[in-house]
Amino acid sequence: MALVMKLAPAKSLPQSDLAHVLQFARKDLEKLRGASLLVTGGTGFFGKWLVSTFLHANRELQLGACMTVLTRDPERFRIEYSDLATDPALGLHVGDVRTFALPKSKFSHIVM
Repeated sequence: MALVMKLAPAKSLPQSDLAHVLQFARKDLEKLRGASLLVTGGTGFFGKWLVSTFLHANRELQLGACMTVLTRDPERFRIEYSDLATDPALGLHVGDVRTFALPKSKFSHIVM
């Protein structure tokens, strides 16, 4: 008999945390206007915070930026973080940080 786990959607970051980041990092975030970021580790513990915070800032400041996140399991990320995964500024690229093929896109920033 196979064990089936049903994944519950993850909780979003508190709005107060997101507002705090915008308040204190606005000047730095503005530098990402129109940027295209590639992020490895974006589905890990800290990475999810980074992705969530970036997407919030991108919407609130209308940065027109986008982020591609390397992930071994994009489907799991879509299930657990559907609120993030449906943001049009986020793309998921399948791969493992040790052996992935670079996406064909051009990136202004790479976060590893």
